Amino acid sequence: MLSRTGDTLRVELENRFWKAGPDRLRYRTTATAPILDVPTRRLRGFGLLSGRQWRVLPLQYDAAAEGREANVMPGNAMTRLQTDTLVTEVLVLGPVTLLSAFEDTTPHYFVLKANAQPLELVSRVISRTAANGSQTLVTINNYREQLRLFLQPDCPAVASGWGSLAYTPAALTRLLSTYNQACLGAPVVRPAKSARRPAVRLDGGVVLGGGPGTGSFANAQSTGLVGLVTGDFQQATLEQAHLAAVKRRQLTPAAGLYLDVLMPGRTLAVHGEAQLALGNSSSHTVNTGFASFPTKTYAFKQGTQLSLLAGLRVFGAAGKGSLLAGGGVLLTRTGFQDAAVTYPQGIQRTYKGTGLPDRRDFTMPAGLDGFYLEAGYRRGRLQGSLAWRRQTSTTSVTDVSTISSVIFNKNTNQVISSSNYAYVYRLSQLQLTVGYRLSPDTDQE
Repeated sequence: MLSRTGDTLRVELENRFWKAGPDRLRYRTTATAPILDVPTRRLRGFGLLSGRQWRVLPLQYDAAAEGREANVMPGNAMTRLQTDTLVTEVLVLGPVTLLSAFEDTTPHYFVLKANAQPLELVSRVISRTAANGSQTLVTINNYREQLRLFLQPDCPAVASGWGSLAYTPAALTRLLSTYNQACLGAPVVRPAKSARRPAVRLDGGVVLGGGPGTGSFANAQSTGLVGLVTGDFQQATLEQAHLAAVKRRQLTPAAGLYLDVLMPGRTLAVHGEAQLALGNSSSHTVNTGFASFPTKTYAFKQGTQLSLLAGLRVFGAAGKGSLLAGGGVLLTRTGFQDAAVTYPQGIQRTYKGTGLPDRRDFTMPAGLDGFYLEAGYRRGRLQGSLAWRRQTSTTSVTDVSTISSVIFNKNTNQVISSSNYAYVYRLSQLQLTVGYRLSPDTDQE
């Protein structure tokens, strides 16, 4: 509900669970109307159906008052009174009204009653220098005496707790509510506690999308004893790292569920997501440089893969919805089956007359770990995002079909061992997804 000068308008107001009074409000007059934007200084006040209310008033306050110890500067207490239009939250509404402002920095409380200037209550922390040069922080706040002189209470309902009155919004609210009701006989209007306390909101739904990706084999390393061969033994290099030339390009559709835990203010969320993606198959032919088998073909078969995402999202108002940006960690279980390697049958590789191992398959990694970055747009129940993912295998991939080198006795030419190439498998993906929120919007008021 928005209150303009001279009239009151009931609208759908975007509730951001403000701690400090907002500078602007986003609202619409009906569920299908366009979203509008209004500066709060143009209003006399606004409120939510849950009970929270704000008043926009010109008030004089001490702009030099500082209640945060970390921000205190050395020196004597200073006062700098200035008058400005403040967006204040109503804590108590009645013959004596209690308002608050600057709750996110140094809280200022204002007590209003008829035929009196507003009373400002604010706690000041100052730094004083002792004779030995040490600095001491001192709190200056005479709120009890200020209230006593302002209210001049003479009813027993508030007299008993006057000396123990704490300087907290809850204690001040209780005192002035009791004063209005017991001393002045007026009904008390104050928001419910649950309405004033920011709470998280759970948004959950489904996602559907997909996108291109490229898998590559990087950081080729020989598994042999390079540099450790001495005496009668020598090492000879046979094949190059064939898999380094393989690029597995794929288009992967995916579907899953997401959950956003929106923090108070609704500009930050903890994001979690689980996706299932369809598998894909591919084959790649590489040149070997050997006349006996000039090419080799690698065939990969990948089953359904499960991906788990956990990260953060930030939101910013844009048009009729919100821009989103985020990132986090990504864990994938790939569902790879063993890769098959083919080249002309009947070819027995030898070195100096010794037959070499003939393996025509190898094991792909079962897990990929990495991170993701995303950007998108959210409006109502729908959201769309484009994510970039980068993952690396949790275990190395050893191509046992490629013999990188052999160790042999230079006197007898006997081959005593052979080695292969090991790689790190990397996967880069772009994914475009569309999400639909299934949970209700509990912020609508």
